[in-house]
Amino acid sequence: MLRVLPSQEDEYTIKEIELAYIGHIQSNKYAEQAAWERARLIAYYSLQPHTKKLTKPQQLLKFDWEAEGTVNIKLLKAMENDKRFPKHI
Repeated sequence: MLRVLPSQEDEYTIKEIELAYIGHIQSNKYAEQAAWERARLIAYYSLQPHTKKLTKPQQLLKFDWEAEGTVNIKLLKAMENDKRFPKHI
């Protein structure tokens, strides 16, 4: 959803609309990845007192975007700045 009023539609070029759409899709993707990362972190901290084998959250569950070998810098910075969860070692 681009949140453009009908009266503003003529002010944008096709390229600007395409870029806004791509940005919207990427934003949703990052939000979904962050939600999955938070869920994995909660599970990791829940299981940590009961096992010595888990040394990092990635051992609990690997995601497709991690297997690709690409690191999402924006997502990592957002997770680092999230004050709701303690830093993991």
